[in-house]
Order: sequence, then C-alpha cells, then structure tokens
Amino acid sequence: MRIFIAGGGTGGHLTPAIALAAEFSRRGIEPTLIVGARDVDMLPKGLAHHTLIVRARYGFIGKVRHVLELIISFFQSVSYIVYARPSAVIGVGGYLSVPPIIAGVLFRVPIFICEQNSIPGKANRFLALFARGVYHSFNKSMEYVAKGIVTGNPVRADFYHMTKRRARKALAIPVNARVLLVTGGSQGAKRLNEIFLDAYPLLSRRDTRVRVLWVTGRGNYDVIANEVSRRKLSGITLFAFHAQMHMLVHAADCALSRSGSSTVSEFMVASLPAVFVPFPHATDDHQYYNAKEMADLSHADILREETLTAEDLASALSHRMRMPRRASAEHDEPATRTIVNDIVRALSLPVRRTR
Repeated sequence: MRIFIAGGGTGGHLTPAIALAAEFSRRGIEPTLIVGARDVDMLPKGLAHHTLIVRARYGFIGKVRHVLELIISFFQSVSYIVYARPSAVIGVGGYLSVPPIIAGVLFRVPIFICEQNSIPGKANRFLALFARGVYHSFNKSMEYVAKGIVTGNPVRADFYHMTKRRARKALAIPVNARVLLVTGGSQGAKRLNEIFLDAYPLLSRRDTRVRVLWVTGRGNYDVIANEVSRRKLSGITLFAFHAQMHMLVHAADCALSRSGSSTVSEFMVASLPAVFVPFPHATDDHQYYNAKEMADLSHADILREETLTAEDLASALSHRMRMPRRASAEHDEPATRTIVNDIVRALSLPVRRTR
C-alpha cells in the first residue's frame, strides 16, 4: 500500500511530511513524498519521493511562469498517480501540494489535508471541500475551515525524544552556558539577521555567558559570516543549515525566530521560550497568529519587524532568557499518530499501534 504526501517549498511544509512519512513507514505503509526539486536536499536519505518544479511567483513574468509550471506539475502528478495508484494523497501545505491534490480529486483518490497555520491559505480553503479529513494545527484555523479536527502539527519524533542534557553533550556545550538559538526558518530571514547583528553586542554586555547558535539560511551565510568577522563578535557559532534542528532546539535556553507553524510547534514540544518576529509579508499575517498561540501561554514575546530596534530586541531577549524554562518530558508524538490513525481508519485499514 502506498500513500502520497504532497507539499514543500519551505522546511515548514517538509517537516510535517517527513514526520508523517516516518509514522506510515513504521506501520508497514509505503510513503512517497511529492516535493519541489530544491527540497530534495532536506529529505532523509532513502525516503521515496517524486519532484515537481513550481517556483515562487515574483512580478508579471514570474506569475505567468508560475501558472505554466502548475499546469505542467498537474500532468506530472497525474502520471505519478496513474503509475503508483496510491491509496490516499495527503496535502501538507504550500503551492506544491495543489497539483497532486487536484489530480487525486479527479482520479477519486481519497484526499486529506494538514492545515499548519492559524489562518488557512486560499488553496487549502478550497481543497478542504474535497477532503475526507482535515487536520488543524491551531484552533483558530477552524474559524476559516469548519471541517476536520484540531490535532496539532506533525513534528518529527526526534523533538519528542531529546533532552537538554543530551543535546548539549552531543554539541559540546557547557551545562551552565546561556544559549540563544537564532533562526529564520529553512529560508533564513535577511532583515532579522541584520537587526540581530546590531542587537548582539548589547545583549552580550548584559550577560557575558550568552552563546549563540545561529542558523542563517544558505543564502545569507556568507554575508553574516563576513559581518561577524568584521565586527569581531565572539561567542557565535554559525550554520547555513542544520539537519539536526532538534539538537539545537533542545540545547537552547531561548530562541529568536520567525514564526512559521512548524517552528512554533517544535518550540512548543521542546518547551523552548522564544522571541518571535513574524514575517511581515506573510499572507493574512498568519505568522503573527501562529506566534500568538505561544504568547497567549506566556511562553513567547512577539515583536513587529516594522518598528523593531536593536535596543528593543536586546531587551526582550535578555528578559526572556532569564525566565525559567519549563521542563519537557519524553512522550509520544500525539499529532502525528492521531493523524495517521484517523487516515488509516478512514481507509478502512487495521490500526497498528507502534512504539
């Protein structure tokens, strides 16, 4: 039996896909991911996948190209479905999920949707009409798609079974260090990186024990590395990309980050306090509402990029880093297992418990 899991474009869409694929595999069900060509490097080795070429749309020419690529990707998706005859197609978000989902609908393959953000995008609002099941990460998205259940966002098992002590030992970080994780997500965040460069000297003066683990994004690494060297900033370890993000998240005392749905979900699993700077151009300002899920629990602060200064950022980070971190315990992956169990039941397959 084969399940297609479609989506990509960012790590935030790939992470749930990888988590679901691992759970299906543990149950003896063969998952195949349908992702973008540029997403392949972020997939675990050996995970079956097909690729589509659908790039972001910028400007008039970009929009025309985007439409043409969606049409081509639709016919590619049709060929994948005709050849493999999957038992279901699961959409995990992003424009890459649209062609396989529409192809699945036309070929009467059962469709399931994982909505990751607090405010669903237009594509998922439409595709949910054809879905046998819709799985929401946050309660707020039910206001826009009143169908399905709230399960939380699928998070890789690594995040549930790691501890701060083990992470620091693996990364050779002293137990008494005060560690700040800085990340803009898989694509990086140019403006957030620039503001932090100015804020870090102010922060390090307030606390000389601060050590920074900084995931810059591949496109920003060289610029940031040059600036760190030019400004003679110490106590910073840079990564263009890190395949073991669960290690960095658990090793940290606090994070500075954008607030994509997967990032927020991973921080919540690890009980990691955060200062969020939502991407200001996110559709429907959904990153703000994602961050608000943690802020409403008093586990995060939200700062707006449009008015953010280095002084404000250093002050917020200093305050949040001094607050005690809630203990996190090892436990099962509830969202992932809930979703897989529901899909298995919907397809009238025996539910196989895993440990």
